[in-house]
Amino acid sequence: MNDCKENSALTKVRKTKRKQPFDDNKMLMQFARLSSRKSIENLLASGISVVYMKDGDLVSQNPDHEITVIKPAENKEKFDLREYLCHG
Repeated sequence: MNDCKENSALTKVRKTKRKQPFDDNKMLMQFARLSSRKSIENLLASGISVVYMKDGDLVSQNPDHEITVIKPAENKEKFDLREYLCHG
């Protein structure tokens, strides 16, 4: 039987390794960004349209890479999670 640790493709985020309080969030945001980009690439390669946020607009992208704005962005202030948490 194979050991699960040998085949693990996940990176563990531990509190003991962080140097700053936001390191864990930074790593999780990087993983989320990479996984969403890979998912979009895979769906477009499979011929499936995707809907996502781009520059605040809700857009649809067809497999032929044509982007259509479904709902334009409203004039709202950009929300900064780091600033919000630091002032909380």
